[in-house]
Amino acid sequence: MKVSMPTFFHHRPAGLLGRYVESFWYRPATALGADTGMLVLPGGRAEFVISLDGAPQTSWTDLERGGLRSKLHHATVRLPNCAPVATALSGRGGAFGVALKPHGLRRFTRADLGNVESGMAALEQVWGSRADELVERLAEAPTPASKFALMETLLWNRLYEPHRAYRQVERAAALLSDPFAVRSVDSVAGEVGLSPRRLLDVFRQDVGLTPKTFARVMRFGAALRLVRATGPTRWTDVAAMCNYFDQAHLVREFRVLAGMAPTTYIERRTAGHANCLPWDPPKVTDLSRLDDREHRVPAFT
Repeated sequence: MKVSMPTFFHHRPAGLLGRYVESFWYRPATALGADTGMLVLPGGRAEFVISLDGAPQTSWTDLERGGLRSKLHHATVRLPNCAPVATALSGRGGAFGVALKPHGLRRFTRADLGNVESGMAALEQVWGSRADELVERLAEAPTPASKFALMETLLWNRLYEPHRAYRQVERAAALLSDPFAVRSVDSVAGEVGLSPRRLLDVFRQDVGLTPKTFARVMRFGAALRLVRATGPTRWTDVAAMCNYFDQAHLVREFRVLAGMAPTTYIERRTAGHANCLPWDPPKVTDLSRLDDREHRVPAFT
């Protein structure tokens, strides 16, 4: 059975916030009994994901070996990932998210992102004890527009100037995000005025990935967006436009970063975000009774 994506409302903030935030999204509560699942492919961006009814979230990582299940807090932060992650939210409760630009999370938290294990953390770990108050206020806001306005205000109040090297990290992220220009990490470090070692340290702290891994993920994301925009196309052309060595190199990156072949991605994609695919969570009666390390789901091939 083909899995469909749920209905989402989207909002893109303007002005200074738009420099660090890609978009807000809101999925209304439904009467569905099943979980709503998504497969999130690497995209180089951090994201807040909040279950507005307080229900815990579930994620599956290590998908290439069958899937390792983890129960998460109802309000989480997902850091930029370099492997596909499947997630599930309760179909009965509404959900709210903030998709941040690669360097954007650093403007709203002082936490060292390089120390976040598994790439996911409770929102309170990076935002403090007022995270639960944020969830309550978002849940009480009556309309999508009021929820978006509330989050804009909250982010404005959290905005601060990070460490002195942040602007150089911001510039380095912009340079490494360009898939049509071949740049080494050393050359980018020179362009932004940092030593390669210093760039590595502050980039991991501010973005959550090393510069080299970040560049790889951003090139892959560009390939996904190109395929989404052009439809069925010649993979040799996609490889050439996104600076892969050849088509075989692109196919290998798809298998590593998406856990599937390019043709499978074409079959599964929807009209939504290029990095998110619908996913059907395992049908399990009581997830809380399962041993996470023993619960495996079919790999994506």
